[in-house]
Amino acid sequence: MLEQNAIYDRIVEIKNDRFFSNREKLILFFDVVKDLFNYIVADGNVTYTEYAMFYYVLKRFEVPDDIRTNIISIRKYIAKLRKNNKLSPTNSFLEQALSYVVKLISLITAAEVPTELSKITTNLHIELPQDIEEQHKKIKQLTATIIQKILPQTPPNTSNNMIIICQNDENKYAVVIDEGLNYLCVMSKRLNSICFTNLEKTNSDIILTEYIAETTFYKTTNKTHIILEPNFLVDVTELTECFQLKNSNPIISIIRRLLPDNITSKSALEGNIINNMFDNLIEDVEIDFDTCLNNSLKRNVLSLYYIALEDKNTKYSLEKTKGNLEKITDDSIQQYIKSNRSNWFDKFNKLRDIVIENFLNTTNIIEPSFISNVFGLNGRLDLMTETDDKQNKTINILELKSGTGPQGICTANIGVNNKRNYAIPLWINHYIQIICYNMLLQHIVAENDFNKGSSTILYAGLNEKNPLRSVVEDNIHIQNEILFFRNYIVAFLREIADGNLNCIENINNELIEKTFPKYGIEKTKTFIDKFKSLSALEKSYLNTQLSFVTKEMFAQKIGLYIDNFNKNENGFASLWLNSIEEKQLASSVISNLSLDVHNSDFNKMYLRFDIINDDISVYQTPYRKGDICVMYPLNSNMLPIDNQLFRGKILEITDKYVVVNFRNKFSKELLKEDNYWGMESDYMEKNNNIILNSISNFMFSDSPNKDYILGIKEPTFK
Repeated sequence: MLEQNAIYDRIVEIKNDRFFSNREKLILFFDVVKDLFNYIVADGNVTYTEYAMFYYVLKRFEVPDDIRTNIISIRKYIAKLRKNNKLSPTNSFLEQALSYVVKLISLITAAEVPTELSKITTNLHIELPQDIEEQHKKIKQLTATIIQKILPQTPPNTSNNMIIICQNDENKYAVVIDEGLNYLCVMSKRLNSICFTNLEKTNSDIILTEYIAETTFYKTTNKTHIILEPNFLVDVTELTECFQLKNSNPIISIIRRLLPDNITSKSALEGNIINNMFDNLIEDVEIDFDTCLNNSLKRNVLSLYYIALEDKNTKYSLEKTKGNLEKITDDSIQQYIKSNRSNWFDKFNKLRDIVIENFLNTTNIIEPSFISNVFGLNGRLDLMTETDDKQNKTINILELKSGTGPQGICTANIGVNNKRNYAIPLWINHYIQIICYNMLLQHIVAENDFNKGSSTILYAGLNEKNPLRSVVEDNIHIQNEILFFRNYIVAFLREIADGNLNCIENINNELIEKTFPKYGIEKTKTFIDKFKSLSALEKSYLNTQLSFVTKEMFAQKIGLYIDNFNKNENGFASLWLNSIEEKQLASSVISNLSLDVHNSDFNKMYLRFDIINDDISVYQTPYRKGDICVMYPLNSNMLPIDNQLFRGKILEITDKYVVVNFRNKFSKELLKEDNYWGMESDYMEKNNNIILNSISNFMFSDSPNKDYILGIKEPTFK
């Protein structure tokens, strides 16, 4: 049973704590309210987002309008705090906020207010800063929770357009959706939030008066993007797999998550080796081939071992050394390296010439990671370069491919509902990948006053006559097709989480042959055939397991499906949804880290950061040696979405400093800036796809317990 007096004791404790700033006190006061609300809904069978839970409780307890309005104003202000690290409430605002928090708690619990808190009373309406009140008047981006969908030709709607009623901490909105986008109604039936860009104001006489109160009306334009569940990040690479030259379909992503897969392939290993060579040359163009190859092979030892044993050129060595495992391994690897050395040497020389010609006078950042909470995407580029032109910086991006591009221009058919042909100098999946990266950088470039430069694919194939091929423009139609595929993937994952496998059951051989790439057709047919031949019990088992794992995925990414009794976390999305203070008080971040240049090893990227919090005991963190983390700069109110993320592993951690080994190598100049840094857990590293593979392998392989472990096929020795 919730102890009501403990609630007031906690508020008094926060109020009187001299170490907390006004920002922290306001956040903590509201945390007490959220804890109370979580307790109220804990016994129900419904999983609430924080937003839905908040309005449900206010309605359930019939909170009077004056208290409700002012509590909503406090939420608006806290939403603003999360976006601006320098903003802090005044003493007057904090006192008014505390007064209404106490009134709300008293109303809900019916407990007597302690004397110390009863003295803090106000009947004043909380006034928000002017920039918050006017925020809805200029909307380039709107993210809100869907509260109602009004279908075409359904009262009170008499047009062919769907209307989405949504609400966030700033306002209540009615968005008129263009007729061609009505598919969103079906796709969004299980999703909670939606993001619009580039909306246009419209008249409010299109629906009845009951929806007009406190509602701002907008309509979509030909420049509008629509993103469902934008905080659920989808990887760019996953999206590109869905686009094929003749037929593209987002179902490819869903099936690829389930197909049994080997640890690697020869083409994947080749790509990794060439990428590592390129990274080495970017860092040191004078590096010799043997050192470069050795560095590349060291980073791909397991893949090399597996592919070498499977390669046909090693069979002779295997037969000669049969029965001697150590000899088999050594000879097969040496034979594989020997047979591919000449090819790698030629590609090394080709890459070095390209680096000398294009990347000696630029600031090069290797494998930078970015996230977009607008488009719901995350990705890691092969290379980003910065060039200075007087006072302006220009950002260029490059993606390396180990093969060759199309000979001349190829025609790509892009679109599901509205197909169009495009003449492009790249393979379609590479073209889509570059556009996705440009979408990721769109916000970064705007926030940092950078100019957007070239977007290029580098084909490293030996027979490639035109290795550098650029994307000239980002077509709004193609961007919306990409987002359609992304929305489709998220919607179907939500269906699977809720136990609906219709998206898989409806796949037939005709669809597979028309849609899937040639190398995946037979594997996909086998999978679907076995899926459809499962008994009712087997299908029930598979459904239950897939539902469980997919729910875990949503919980990790956006906090959905977590226990209501616990604090409503945002999963990985807390990275940008929660303020630094909220994360400090929840012990989920180490902030104000300062790079110790003298005790860092820049060659190995083992970097030491000093912990400079004034009172580290206040912000105890759960991080330990070996944990995966992300880091980002905190200077100038920089949020994780405003810059690149740096991923790494904690090598050592004390109460004075932390040593991190960064996964991606990047420019030393970036780290030498006078930056403070924040460190958080990298939830994205918890890859549930491996678990999905293991379930499908267990269900569909001929010898599940013997041949497959967690989606990795064990090599056999003959």
